[in-house]
Amino acid sequence: MKNQIKQFLVSSFGKLTMIVLFAAIVVSLILVGLHSDSMAVLAITLLACAIFGWKALNKITPEMFLFMSLGGWAIYFLIKALLSIFIGAFVAPFQISKMITNAIADSASKSE
Repeated sequence: MKNQIKQFLVSSFGKLTMIVLFAAIVVSLILVGLHSDSMAVLAITLLACAIFGWKALNKITPEMFLFMSLGGWAIYFLIKALLSIFIGAFVAPFQISKMITNAIADSASKSE
């Protein structure tokens, strides 16, 4: 039984299921955080989205040094942070699912 669950989670359909599940969790956490008195849920969810989104943005932005004033840098990082949160809401479920399936696949290969 345990091996069948591992095989399902490592399969393409299992990965898709996990991505959809984690996307629903991220969206529901954002909605709960927006409509509840506890800002901690929203803050933690937005921080996680920002981290995954920042990493995704770093992969697609060129690695060149820009010469800007201090105000320009502040605006640049503000815009990048807001974009990171937005993009992270889509990237985080995929990355979390990928990490979990890789851990399961490594665990399955070690146990065999």
